[in-house]
Amino acid sequence: MNLDDPLEIEPNDANPEDELDFDVLDAEENLTPEIPDGSNAPSEIKKAFWSVFLLVKIGITSGSIGALLLVLTPYRQVGAVLFVIGLFSLVHAYVKYQRAK
Repeated sequence: MNLDDPLEIEPNDANPEDELDFDVLDAEENLTPEIPDGSNAPSEIKKAFWSVFLLVKIGITSGSIGALLLVLTPYRQVGAVLFVIGLFSLVHAYVKYQRAK
């Protein structure tokens, strides 16, 4: 073996893959289990999920923007209204989630 190039493998050296003590899987084999797509879920569950999702998204967005406007700008009334809308939306999402359980 040449010491100047440590990556050089001489033809007489053993193949590093021959020393593996486990099977190497082919790339074409499916390595993950099947993930359900949700197409067979009941319509009530889908409706509850998407409504809670949108309520949480609205709650986080309006609540955080409202808090920033309330604290950092002179638009305190708009910030307070947005903050209250965000809190109401998050509470409503929590109640819907608990009912859907």
